[in-house]
Amino acid sequence: MHYRSRVEKILTEADPAGRGDRAVGETDADGSEHRADVVISAADGHATIFDMLEGRFISEKIRGYYEKRSPANHPHGVLAAVGRNPCLPTPYARGVGAG
Repeated sequence: MHYRSRVEKILTEADPAGRGDRAVGETDADGSEHRADVVISAADGHATIFDMLEGRFISEKIRGYYEKRSPANHPHGVLAAVGRNPCLPTPYARGVGAG
């Protein structure tokens, strides 16, 4: 288990079935990487899309949605990585899961 980990980046790689990229883990602020079978973001949408995914998967529709809203009104959520090294890598959540 990993507690009080701040996620800097969601790791992605090409889907072996050819369906585009998929999330495969995360990198913490200390540089450690944790791979997972499933990655769920609990961070707000802007932080997930623009920061942790580095803006690589933004369409014009998504960009426009965030440009029209103030940061206080952005949707919020949760980030959890489940699998080989599960954790909840948000700055405020505690990690849970079997490792």
